[in-house]
Amino acid sequence: MSKKILIISRAYPPAGGGGVQRIVKFSIYLQEMGWDVTVCSIKGENYSWIDEARLKEISDIKTIRLKEKPYKGTLLNKVINKFRFYDYYYKWAKDVIKHFKNKKEFDYDYVLTSGPPHSVHKIGLELKKKFNFFLVTDFRDPFTLGAFYHPITPLHKFYQKKFEQIIYDKSDLIITNTNVNKKEVLRYFSIKDDGKLKTIYNGYDSKDLQLHGVKPNFDKEKINLLYLGGLRGDRVDGYFYKTIKKAIEINPLLFQKVKVNLVGDLSRKGNMIEELNLVQLFNFYDALPYNRVGDYLLESDGCITWQSPDKGYNGTIAGKVFDYFGMEKPIFSLGQPEGELNDLINNFEIGIHSDVNNIETAAMDFIRFVNNIDKYSLSYRKMEKSKFNFFNRKQQALQLNNYLLNIN
Repeated sequence: MSKKILIISRAYPPAGGGGVQRIVKFSIYLQEMGWDVTVCSIKGENYSWIDEARLKEISDIKTIRLKEKPYKGTLLNKVINKFRFYDYYYKWAKDVIKHFKNKKEFDYDYVLTSGPPHSVHKIGLELKKKFNFFLVTDFRDPFTLGAFYHPITPLHKFYQKKFEQIIYDKSDLIITNTNVNKKEVLRYFSIKDDGKLKTIYNGYDSKDLQLHGVKPNFDKEKINLLYLGGLRGDRVDGYFYKTIKKAIEINPLLFQKVKVNLVGDLSRKGNMIEELNLVQLFNFYDALPYNRVGDYLLESDGCITWQSPDKGYNGTIAGKVFDYFGMEKPIFSLGQPEGELNDLINNFEIGIHSDVNNIETAAMDFIRFVNNIDKYSLSYRKMEKSKFNFFNRKQQALQLNNYLLNIN
């Protein structure tokens, strides 16, 4: 059987950040497995973060880039975007549809569309009307079930949910990024053949975590805790800051014992750290290329992640968590009491996941995490290899390979 696949995703190098990794790894490892891979992505200036190292990684992948005009955040554009039935990027999606429909030949056996933005799935739906191929829709994050979904009118909600249902109806294979998100789709939408709905988690790649001999300027006299990734402002990040503040009130010695190293995009950092008099507890480092985080992880005693209290995050695991996992680091997490993070961290006994809605309990959990950090490191050594490899990007690409070849 022919194995020619077209992957359509806006999240792709030179864009940086966690969102691009899934498609990069699918592309590279499918090609290693004998697939003829082509990726269609944007050519433009709408990149908030450029990662040149990631761009080099996909140099052997055939890539089609279609130009997109830079977005101008004028008041008029913001108003127009609010009232769109599709997202802002639908114009680019229409250009992609036109590009491929005008081609004399379309010889792909599979088309995989990966969103958000979820207007990208419209491309697959429209191309399927003209060409014969298996349509695979990959939901890196939920659509209308997501934490950030806030339709402006009931009509928008109706239309967008109808669009999402059509995506599920017409897809030959549907992929979610967590089991919780898969269950939510089955709960709220009609999937006639639930066998076509699969889960492939995000993960880690050992190649990304290679060491380069860099020695971060960490305080060796303290327990160093690492947070990788961009800050999101005090409205979200503040839950962790308040937890730390409460933990220090309970156990003042923590102030001398712990150092929190924040590595990533700090442009949205608020003022709460200063307002809570926690400045001495934190060190700040600029964002790193994807392949330079290994040294920072190696020098850390443990790692941190946190989420908003919004229940829409039940099925969310930040990409950084898998890098922590890949480097076998104890993890302290704030998030939903019942969700994917709880299952991963507490069930695997590799740290503590605490309820973001209860600062008092979270503070006590943080103290317990710091005091028992070595115990959580030992859990990795006792872990079955199959569990550890479950989140390996190459194994996940093999999962995708098997799902593709078994589409009915």
